[in-house]
Amino acid sequence: MNFVVLGCGRSGTSLLAGLFHQAGFHVGTRLHEARDSNPVGFYESDEINKLNNRLLEGLPSASGLSGWVGIYERPVETLPDDVRPRLEREVARAPFCFKDPRFTWTLPAWAPLLGEFVVLCAFRDPVAVIHSLVTECTAHYPSYGMVPDLAERIWTAQYETVFEHLVPRFPVHFVHYEDVLSGRAVEGLGRRFGLALDPGQARRDLDRSRERAPTVHLQRRTLELHGRLLAERLA
Repeated sequence: MNFVVLGCGRSGTSLLAGLFHQAGFHVGTRLHEARDSNPVGFYESDEINKLNNRLLEGLPSASGLSGWVGIYERPVETLPDDVRPRLEREVARAPFCFKDPRFTWTLPAWAPLLGEFVVLCAFRDPVAVIHSLVTECTAHYPSYGMVPDLAERIWTAQYETVFEHLVPRFPVHFVHYEDVLSGRAVEGLGRRFGLALDPGQARRDLDRSRERAPTVHLQRRTLELHGRLLAERLA
């Protein structure tokens, strides 16, 4: 069984992928180095990022940005001829757990080559994500001009796309960031998929979201979507 981890950036995707890395799953080649915002690592492959960026290349984005902060009309369905050999090299090592927020938009193109796989969609309180996106982009990607309104649009677009385009086609399980930290989701994943995941890898001391209380007035659309995610989360 292989796994694909997706969800809005800054929502716990690295936390989830790290559990699988420690359990012996291949998470890709040329992983991004840890930094202050992800001190134990991103568990995200530079090559997979590049493949996904190539799939999204040239598509109009409603956010005015591309890649992991893009907002696209619909997911990509087909692989360009130059991408297929590179993708096949990545999936040759199994079992794997590939993580990239871009998979929300590119999973259908990857799916025929993934073998038997499950999608884990990480999510987190949107206020915390919006604040973290603004902080991360201000520090590392200032050209993005990230502001709370744009961050909220990115968050909403990601999860609406998952429900509309991915859930009807693929086995998607929603995993709450807080449930990973508490161990609830780690135990749930272990029971459901017969995995030996170490809950000690999910360190609550690295969760800094509670140290800040930003004031963000969310749109009703966002609040309703968050409620749906909570209702669907992995038991």
